[in-house]
Amino acid sequence: MVSLLMLTILSYPLVVAPIQTVSMPQNAHILAVTDENGPELSLWAQVNPANSVENRIIGVIAPGEALLEKPVGNSYIGSVQLQGASNVYHVFELSTPLDTL
Repeated sequence: MVSLLMLTILSYPLVVAPIQTVSMPQNAHILAVTDENGPELSLWAQVNPANSVENRIIGVIAPGEALLEKPVGNSYIGSVQLQGASNVYHVFELSTPLDTL
């Protein structure tokens, strides 16, 4: 008997902030970040909704802002420009636990 793994793609809202947590199912595969018609960003991920939830640390960095001092392991997700804004924001998944920042 073949067991099917049920995956879906979900959107998670982001704010423009250097550090935030996003709760999503474990082993989620982050796909992209997009502008959602205005001042909001969305993080898109392929997930198995049956998995237990974990917090992922996401940073949204404006040009000229400093990244964390411990950038080892940070993963670039993408860059996005909000509609009507002049700034381009760069989005990273941060590997540094929040309690060490």
